Amino acid sequence: MLSNNLTWTGIVLILLTGLVHFIEVRGHMGEEAMLAWMFILNGLGSLLAAYGIYKRQAFGWLLGLIIAGGAIAGYLISRTVGMPGMHVEEVNAVGVAAVIIETLFIIVAVLALARRGAPAK
Repeated sequence: MLSNNLTWTGIVLILLTGLVHFIEVRGHMGEEAMLAWMFILNGLGSLLAAYGIYKRQAFGWLLGLIIAGGAIAGYLISRTVGMPGMHVEEVNAVGVAAVIIETLFIIVAVLALARRGAPAK
């Protein structure tokens, strides 16, 4: 039962991560095209990770960890030193919400992967 809850929680959280990035793409077109493409790749990767998690494949969790961790790192870099060729962005509510969602996904993924590796009782 707990494993099933972790699975569905992970799917919802990684899909929310992708959704937030898909929504933010339009605001980054033009001068920040590199960032827009990174957001598109994040959204597509989130869909693939959710599929892998649904199919109970470790690659889904691992891809999700890369996506969520990368998104958090990108957010922190863009708010501190700035992305290459771009100015430092301001902290905003959408970004903070995304970091919270991504952090929750990381926690759920670590729990799920630890359960996969635990010996059966």
